[in-house]
Amino acid sequence: MNITLDDLRACEAKAREADRLREQIVRLLAKAYGTGARMGGIPGVGINDPVGVAAVMVDELRVNWQKTIDEYLTLVMRVEKAILKVVHPDQRSVLRLRYIDGLAWKEVGEQVHYSITQCKRLHGQGLKNLGFIC
Repeated sequence: MNITLDDLRACEAKAREADRLREQIVRLLAKAYGTGARMGGIPGVGINDPVGVAAVMVDELRVNWQKTIDEYLTLVMRVEKAILKVVHPDQRSVLRLRYIDGLAWKEVGEQVHYSITQCKRLHGQGLKNLGFIC
């Protein structure tokens, strides 16, 4: 099964989108629980009730998050299958961290204990091993 650079980029973007949505849900829940506690801990149902509004927003975010996760998992299976073909373990690690985990170059370097320059070099070599011209 062949993958394209667009597949890799889409996987990276979905990983970041899923993280962003999860963080929004966590922040919104924390805000709702804080508001609920100040209001006696009983959530309301009216549109003017901040807890009720937050609950509706959390539900909408959870639906979007689940859709994003489903799309991400489909991409991950394809990308992971391709990455497994790369023989060099450091190249595989960099490709996984970048595209599957959606990490920025600085974070990739911290995970593999290499400089950003070395990570980009390993990344380029890994892409070449996957048949991409870099």
